[in-house]
Amino acid sequence: MMIYELKQMSLQTNILTLSLTLCIVALAASSCGIVYDDYPTPDAPGDNSSSNTATEVRLSFRLAMNDKAAPPVLASRTDGSYENWGEGISGEFPDWDPGDDYDNTIDPRSLRVTIVNNEGDLAATITSLIAIRDKDNKNNYTFEGTVTGKDVSLESGKQYKIVITANTPDVETPATGFFNTAIDEWAYSWANTEAGPAQTIPMYGLVTKTLDFTPGYRNEIGTIHLLRAAAKVDVALAAESQALSEYEIVSVAIDRRNAGGFTVPGGVDLTTGATESISIDNSFREYTAAATDGLDFYPVVENGTEKFRIYIPEWDNTTDPDTRATIAVTVRPRGEEDAETTTFESDRGIRFKKYTDDAYPADAPTGTFYNVIRNHYYKFDIQNIIITPEEDHMRFRVTIADMEKGGDWTYEY
Repeated sequence: MMIYELKQMSLQTNILTLSLTLCIVALAASSCGIVYDDYPTPDAPGDNSSSNTATEVRLSFRLAMNDKAAPPVLASRTDGSYENWGEGISGEFPDWDPGDDYDNTIDPRSLRVTIVNNEGDLAATITSLIAIRDKDNKNNYTFEGTVTGKDVSLESGKQYKIVITANTPDVETPATGFFNTAIDEWAYSWANTEAGPAQTIPMYGLVTKTLDFTPGYRNEIGTIHLLRAAAKVDVALAAESQALSEYEIVSVAIDRRNAGGFTVPGGVDLTTGATESISIDNSFREYTAAATDGLDFYPVVENGTEKFRIYIPEWDNTTDPDTRATIAVTVRPRGEEDAETTTFESDRGIRFKKYTDDAYPADAPTGTFYNVIRNHYYKFDIQNIIITPEEDHMRFRVTIADMEKGGDWTYEY
């Protein structure tokens, strides 16, 4: 029996280093920024203080915060704007929290902040970034930098897009047509080791604001929410099954995946006002330049539960039946290292598809395959394994969650 619900959830993004001194790079300009344990409250917009010279135009923003105690954490897309992320589903999110330290990491040296005009041209970059830690709530950070103009003129009182990327390569992009070029060309490569990914997860966010470029003015634009460009996949014996199961997982592998992806999600154009207005149904962006066969999952232990995990860029799982991804699970009798193993693969493996009539997506027939989409957590909990001379099958529950939603269903071979 399947249960699918719209879930409210917070996945967070975390400062990579606890060092108080960080070097932050914004586009081609680099400067050293300081994170202070007890920095005073940032000045009000327009306040010409010691941190805001009479000739500079400043811009400050917050990356959405959470309330974890330590280390300092920046949250992602937690402002309560859920109405654009699906229809016809309701409910509450389960107790488990899919975010961990790796999911939540931002390398502040990788932050790139740009201002784009209504024509999509690069209007300015933000340089000399500093990260300001709130003295009362040390999980909260405000980033502030200097507006550095480009070849196009900056006009006070007009709306501009503030675009941020994190954990991504610094790609040279022409000022004219900057926004659309970024959509088409900003890409990243993805590498894995036996212990997991060899890099932080690329992220993208934007917000539209009216700006003031009067010398000495400080623009406070509020929170910008970031969207991860990769997906997380877990396979495990369900916690309630581990002590009872006669079998244990030996290895897990996916047969197809991408070795790269686009930084900017689908559904983004010059009319997109903010990250949280991107529809989840349109956020997938096909990337085929670096398709790769095969990847082993790596083992992790969380809260006493043994899991096998990978992070992968988006994968087109719907266009060509011959390139659909399957997860193979190899098991053996528990505690018997020399025993014969059994592998559930191909049609008996785990597939990214709709197995029951009432599963997601609601308007698609049973058997519909779906893409592996950025910023999603695909959690496969094996409930039971039966291996007899007559039959082999697994029974497992699937949870698919984005930052605000999740769902689960169970099915049996």
